[in-house]
Amino acid sequence: EETEVLLAKECPVKIFLDGNVFTTLFASPLELKELAVGHLITEGAVKFSEITEIETINNEIHVLTKKESQPFQNKESDEQVFVNSDTIFEPEAIFASTAYLESDIYRLTRGTHLAALVDQEGKLAAQIVDVGRHNAVDKAVGAAFLQGLDISKHYILSTGRQPAYMVTKAARAGIPLI
Repeated sequence: EETEVLLAKECPVKIFLDGNVFTTLFASPLELKELAVGHLITEGAVKFSEITEIETINNEIHVLTKKESQPFQNKESDEQVFVNSDTIFEPEAIFASTAYLESDIYRLTRGTHLAALVDQEGKLAAQIVDVGRHNAVDKAVGAAFLQGLDISKHYILSTGRQPAYMVTKAARAGIPLI
């Protein structure tokens, strides 16, 4: 018996930083520029203001910065990250935003995660779906920076578990609330 099943797709995505391979991620094949920018920021490799050029060639993203070429070193596990924000989010704005946590793709495949950035009034600023929850967060962060949003005035909603690694990614980006 033949059956048609809808599946979420992922592919290898190679990120280059200043001409050097930074990493290869497995992610949904959409919003690749956002993925690269967000991943580099949430890993602490660059600040958005240091990026001078972003080029996507198939599943490769090449990011150039104004930093002098130096190999990136992973952050220590005991790294302390602090977010500098005095933004206040009213409970109504937070509770109303739970409607942004589900997507059409999730309803069809039951195989995706979602990250959404929401402003102080509870309005959706960015909503990204990916097979990986960490990729969805990276893409939402990248989208925010590419749109010129002040990320310190937004909070992030994310499906799935929020282990320390995910919280650290958001904090490195400057997001004050998860």
